[in-house]
Amino acid sequence: MKTIPVKLILRFMVYYGLFVLILHAIFQVVLSVENKKSQINFLFQKLKEEASILKNYYKPLIAQSDKRKLQLETIKITEKTNLQVTIVNPNGEVIATTESSSHRKNFEPEFAQAIKRGEGKAIRRDPSQKTTIIHYTLPIEEDNKVLALLRISMPIDRLRISTVRIIGWVIYIFSLLFGGVVIFYKLTSPINTIVNALQQIKSGQFPGRSFIKRKDEIGVLNNLVNEINETMQTLINSFNADKEELKSLISTLNVGLVVIDDKGKIVMNNENFKRVVRIDDVVGRYYWEVLPDPQFENFMQELNENRAITQELVYGERVYLVAGNLIKNFPAKKNIVIFNDITDIKKLSEMKSEFVVNASHELKTPLTSIKGSVEALKESATKSQMPFIKIMERNIERVIKIIDDLLLLASLEERRDEKLEFEQINLTSLLRYLKKLFAGKLQEKNVKLKINIAPEAKSIYGDAFLIEEMLINLLDNAIKYNIKGGKITIETIRQNDTIVITVEDTGIGIPQDKLPKIFERFYVVDKARSRVTGGTGLGLAIVKHIVLKHEGEINVTSEIGKGTKFVIKLPQNR
Repeated sequence: MKTIPVKLILRFMVYYGLFVLILHAIFQVVLSVENKKSQINFLFQKLKEEASILKNYYKPLIAQSDKRKLQLETIKITEKTNLQVTIVNPNGEVIATTESSSHRKNFEPEFAQAIKRGEGKAIRRDPSQKTTIIHYTLPIEEDNKVLALLRISMPIDRLRISTVRIIGWVIYIFSLLFGGVVIFYKLTSPINTIVNALQQIKSGQFPGRSFIKRKDEIGVLNNLVNEINETMQTLINSFNADKEELKSLISTLNVGLVVIDDKGKIVMNNENFKRVVRIDDVVGRYYWEVLPDPQFENFMQELNENRAITQELVYGERVYLVAGNLIKNFPAKKNIVIFNDITDIKKLSEMKSEFVVNASHELKTPLTSIKGSVEALKESATKSQMPFIKIMERNIERVIKIIDDLLLLASLEERRDEKLEFEQINLTSLLRYLKKLFAGKLQEKNVKLKINIAPEAKSIYGDAFLIEEMLINLLDNAIKYNIKGGKITIETIRQNDTIVITVEDTGIGIPQDKLPKIFERFYVVDKARSRVTGGTGLGLAIVKHIVLKHEGEINVTSEIGKGTKFVIKLPQNR
């Protein structure tokens, strides 16, 4: 527990004492100067009154010109008043005086002042008496003529400080210092209590409420600290509870979770991640020490660039779907990576794909044989047999189309990690070819096909076979689900480095609640209509696969009775 340092208390006492002493000294100096001036003025006034009285007394004596009598009278006056008297004529000659001859001068400045101004004043140090003498001079006149100059003087003794006064000063100073200490203690004691409480809060210890019964700012501060203490305690308890809950939640996840800081060190993980890397102690170690895999290293580099990424990772004998997210809201950025073991799902998917491929190949051979037999029967069939033969022929074609689509989907999935055969594709030539290819179906349903190709969007870089297959499926659907006398519009434009292909029809449309499902395998909006038109439910699934293989995106909007619009965005160059 920290308290206010003793040095701070001593420093405050010294500063306070010096401040009081200096302030008082200044006050005393000012007071002494003013008091001295006041005393001197008082003495001059007193001497003036005495001089005025003596002036009238000396005037007849000076007129008699009897120096001996004048001297005797001066001595008598000095004995009665304790004043020193000097009388000089206008020429500076001393007529009578009670001063010692060693300090007489022929003509002092105050005599000249008296002649000129009507009075003279002077304060001089007397070395022989070691005291200061104050002098006041008045002229003695008759008929505007100066007969003599009368000067009366008296000493000003230096003030001596008595012992009682010294003791009074000591008591006064001690009282000031003691008062300062008391005041300082009264001020700092509650502050010290508040500081101690804040120090405990800072160290994670939450003290009880401190009761300082004051209504001033310190009381307000104490109440605020108490509120902060209670709030922090509540927050910390809530945080610890959330932390424990989060740990429990993370530990129960069926996926491996690891948190990596911006330096590459692991700061958190769960038990499933330990099973992934087969290491027990991973916290504090670098991720490349725990999981030394080039694929994961590339994954982390791409994660730091893109903030969010998901990809498959083969580690050991297991396959993981690894999802990463870069979070910058922490004091330092963190990477959260989740390892989802999809080994069994992958094996099941591969088994399904293998089964589909094998089954498709096994079915295609007898179907081809049956199709040949139906065509042979068709040549020798009677008129009553032809409807049945046409039904057989239509269903065989439908099954063959399903098998072809399944084989194409399987081929796209098998080539997931293989590069496509990219080349420059002339969209103008391709769309004209497709228009001729579907000319019969367009004419049969009386549907008009309009093609608008922007000059800057005449070509695209991609796999020619897959791009053609994509457009065939979209155009085939646009014809199948269009109305008689309807319209299909295909447009291409360029947006930055992207080619936007739009296929829009005026057909029956798709309900809004079914739009998210149309790219699923074997999903058909209207099964009865699909059986009539020969739809397999695989066309749009193939389209989506092709778009994703080209790192593009596809969106669809539709309105019942007004038509459907597919918008495909593909990179123009690579």
